Amino acid sequence: MNRRGIKWIVFFAGILMVLPIIFTVSVFLLPPQYDDTYLGEFMEKQERLEKTEGKKLIIAGGSSAAFGICSDLIEKHLKIQVVNMGLYAPLGSRIMLETCFDEIEAGDIIVFSPEQNQETLSFSFQAESVWQAMDGDYSKLCVFQESEQKQLLGAFPEFAVSKLKYVLEGKPKVSGIYRKSSFNKYGDISSDDRKSNQMPEGYDTTQLIDFSFFPEDKFIRYLNEYAARVEDKGAVFCYRFCPMNQEAVLNEESIDGWYERLAESADFTILGNPHTCVMESGWFFDTNFHLNEAGAIVNTYYFIRDIKAQLRDSTVTDIELPRMPGKTDQIVKGDNSDEDCFIYEKEGGSFVITGVNEKGRQKKELKFPQEHKGIKVSAIRVGSLKACVSLKTVKVYAGMALHDGCFSGCPSLQEIRLLGKPSEITAGRELLKGCKALLYTEYDEEYRLDYTWSVYADRIVK
Repeated sequence: MNRRGIKWIVFFAGILMVLPIIFTVSVFLLPPQYDDTYLGEFMEKQERLEKTEGKKLIIAGGSSAAFGICSDLIEKHLKIQVVNMGLYAPLGSRIMLETCFDEIEAGDIIVFSPEQNQETLSFSFQAESVWQAMDGDYSKLCVFQESEQKQLLGAFPEFAVSKLKYVLEGKPKVSGIYRKSSFNKYGDISSDDRKSNQMPEGYDTTQLIDFSFFPEDKFIRYLNEYAARVEDKGAVFCYRFCPMNQEAVLNEESIDGWYERLAESADFTILGNPHTCVMESGWFFDTNFHLNEAGAIVNTYYFIRDIKAQLRDSTVTDIELPRMPGKTDQIVKGDNSDEDCFIYEKEGGSFVITGVNEKGRQKKELKFPQEHKGIKVSAIRVGSLKACVSLKTVKVYAGMALHDGCFSGCPSLQEIRLLGKPSEITAGRELLKGCKALLYTEYDEEYRLDYTWSVYADRIVK
C-alpha cells in the first residue's frame, strides 16, 4: 500500500476515534435542548416526586394519565398529595414505574393506569424518546437493564447529533398542546387547547382498542414483583384501566373476560369497573386515550370514587360534572383532482379508501381526495396502494387518517408529502411498515416533536 493510502486510513481511523468523544460531549456536557418540549416535562415530574413529603398518591402510565386526571380535585376530595407521573407510552411502562420506585414511602398509593395496547402492556420502549426525556439529568439511566442499555446505546449517536444541531441552531421550536408549558404543577395537562373532540370521525381509526390480546406472563410477573416491592415499603400498588373511547373499542364484549383473567393473575388490587372507563367519544380530545378538559373531570370523579372504595371511604364525592362538549368540525382544504383514481367503501358517515383503480395504478403521483361524491374521505386503509408499482409521490391533506401499512407494496414510492400540521393528520405506530419513502413537510420540526409522529423522526424532512 502506498503512503497516500496509509494517510487516508489513518485519517478515517482518527475520525472514528474522535466521534465517540464528540457524541459524549454533546450529550452529557452541553446544556439540555429538549427541556421545553413535551418530553421535557419528565424531569419536572421527577423533581416534584422527589420534593413531595408525606403521604402521596402517585399516578403512573402513559399520556392518557397526563390528559385524564385533575389532581387538584383528587387532593381536595381525598386529602392526599398527588404526583401525576403519566407522560408518554413509548418511554416504557417498566421505566416509568422504576423511576418512581426510590421515592415511594410508607402510606403512599401508586396507581398504574396504562393504555390498553400491546406497547404499554409490555417491556417495550423507544430509546430516542428516553434520551430526549432525560436530557440534562441522566441519573435515572441506572434503572435500565442490560438489554435495555444496548437499545439506548444504539440510539445514542443519532440523539447526540440531533442535540448538537440544536445547540448550534437553537432549541426545538414547540407549539400547540404538546409542550412542557401545557402541564400544571401536578403533572396534569392543563391547556385551553383541548376543549372538545378534534378527531375527524370522533375516534382515531388508526389505533383501535383491542381486548383480544393479553400481556405476556413475564410482564404480569413483573407487575406482581413490583407490587410486592411496593408493599415491602408499606405502600399500596393498584391497577386501573385508563379512559377508552367507546367508538374505538373493537370487542367490548371481551372486556369482562380480559378483566377476569387479569384478576386471576394479579397479586395487586384492580380499581373500579373497566366498563366505567369506556367513555363516549365526546369526552375525548385528539386520540382514543386523551380526554378533553370536560372528560378529565368526569374520569377524575370516577377515579376518586374508585380510590374511596379501596379505602372504605363512604363519603360523597361532590363534584359537579360538566356537560359533554360538542365536536369541533375541522375546516380543511385539499385537492380532489384524483378522486376518480381510488376505490372507496362507506364507513359510518364518510368514505375510506380501500384501493386504487386502473387509472390510479398508472400514476406516478397521487393526491388523496378529501371528498368522494360530496362526502368526506376520512382514512386510507392498509394495502390500499399495493398495486401502484410506479407510484413515486403521494400527497396527504389535513383531516386524513393513515392506517398502518397503507403505503406498503409501493416499491417505487419515495415521497409522502404531508400538507397539514401533525395535529391534522392521524397516523398509527407502523405507518411506514413495508415502505422506504420519506415524509416531507414544511412543519418538519413540529412533526419530529409531535406525540404521534415523533416515532418517525428519522424519516421526516423538509
